[in-house]
Amino acid sequence: MADNSFKEFVLDQLARLGQLKCRAMFGGHGIYHRDVFFAIVYEGRLYFK
Repeated sequence: MADNSFKEFVLDQLARLGQLKCRAMFGGHGIYHRDVFFAIVYEGRLYFK
């Protein structure tokens, strides 16, 4: 699935931030750092809060 591979790419690129969590939300995947939501991967695009 293309969205899943892009999500993995994004998580790999942001790995320097430390431990990230990714949770399904709103049809995409929310990205959290220290339990704070800061971005979402949706339809092959990355959006920051």
